[in-house]
Amino acid sequence: MVNDMAQEVTNFARFYTLFNKLPCTGDREEFKKSIVLQYTWNRTDSLKEMTAKEYEACCTCLLYTSDAADEEDS
Repeated sequence: MVNDMAQEVTNFARFYTLFNKLPCTGDREEFKKSIVLQYTWNRTDSLKEMTAKEYEACCTCLLYTSDAADEEDS
């Protein structure tokens, strides 16, 4: 039996590098879960369960968001 939900993304460094640049006044774990839920259409709150396409879309958005946050700090 083939596992259709095989983990597609195994290195989350890109996500965490961008995520850690974002301002957050609450629980960072809950913040991370809310981002993952958004990009998986509420399918999962786990980075490990994201598809490569979902992960790429999420990281691309985080890149622009973190760049905007960096510009505000300047």
